[in-house]
Amino acid sequence: MGCGYAAAGAVAEHERSARGRRGVHVHACRAVGRRQLADGGEGVSGRGAASAVADRGRRGNGGGRPPAPSIVPPMISASHTASAIASNGGERLYDVGRGIELCAETFGDRADPPVLLIMGLGMQMVHWPLPLIAALVERGLFVVRFDNRDRGRSTHMPIAPPSRTRLLTRRFGSEQYTLDDMARDTAGLLDALALDSVHAVGVSMGGMIAQTLAASWPERVRSLVSIMSTTGSRRAGQPKPHVLPLLLKPAPREREAFVVHQLAILTAIGAPGDVLDTPEGRAFVADTHDRDPDVRGTGRQLAAILASGDRTRQLHRIAAPTLVIHGDADPLITASGGKATAKAIPGARLTIVPGMGHGLPERLWPQLVGAIAGHVEAAERARGGTAATRPAASRS
Repeated sequence: MGCGYAAAGAVAEHERSARGRRGVHVHACRAVGRRQLADGGEGVSGRGAASAVADRGRRGNGGGRPPAPSIVPPMISASHTASAIASNGGERLYDVGRGIELCAETFGDRADPPVLLIMGLGMQMVHWPLPLIAALVERGLFVVRFDNRDRGRSTHMPIAPPSRTRLLTRRFGSEQYTLDDMARDTAGLLDALALDSVHAVGVSMGGMIAQTLAASWPERVRSLVSIMSTTGSRRAGQPKPHVLPLLLKPAPREREAFVVHQLAILTAIGAPGDVLDTPEGRAFVADTHDRDPDVRGTGRQLAAILASGDRTRQLHRIAAPTLVIHGDADPLITASGGKATAKAIPGARLTIVPGMGHGLPERLWPQLVGAIAGHVEAAERARGGTAATRPAASRS
């Protein structure tokens, strides 16, 4: 969840959207996307399916013909599937403008306050655990998750990934996109979903995209939750030296080798004691590879972060109520990154979570859900919204 950014940064050191609605092109996410093929990507397929529970409403995803059922891989542990939730019609592709399509799915009732979950570097929307999503829906929230460009079933850009030299020098061609472009994609997704504004929740690189969205499209963000993220300053959030050797290894394309590589990274950046190398963990990582075996997009996402530079001044413009969450055991983006983020955003609240690394382990889901739902409820009250989240005690 953002591993390449921190690695490249350390090596270098020793390295509006239009409010009018666009035409919306929506259809079921296919196993093979046209732009994935243009980038040399292989066919992808999901494995397994989430156990369905009664979701709280199916009031549409912004138009389009009925999609195919959602294909969701098993999660990292058995409990991931034990309390799964069905999405509102499955994964769908949305035209967000400028030749980009994003794959997204929604959960819960559109009448509830909308929460947009934005995943990190090299990760797919399926890395948001379904039980965490189910818990947010149970708190009275309408949840959206999606694949950023260059990962999952969203558009893969038909440009070569950056060389190590370009990453180290941070010199990129005009074809390289930035975090601003990724935030513009996100604003386009809101248009396609007919959502005027959302509560943006991002982890790692997803936090950077959420920050950029809040700074440059303030009318689209009701509140912001930035988790294990940073400002882009080279003086904040730098990784611990022991994680660098693994992070600097290119991800293998072969399936089993990719599983070994990815689990080694996730273990290195997680908190001590978080066990990921289990049969369930291996199956989940293998399924993410099957869903999108093209690992080259991660390099382009990393270049987008580096090309965006230090965004501290941009963060000064954020007016949305902001909660910054960071772990004190994060070896990838160390806690100074979260502290710098909170310092840069006017009025931001900072929560340092003891024992949290760079990940979303099951043991922290109740705390994260409570923090997100509580922040959303406070923001809704402040803006005079009629909807409010339900307390945890009211869950059935």
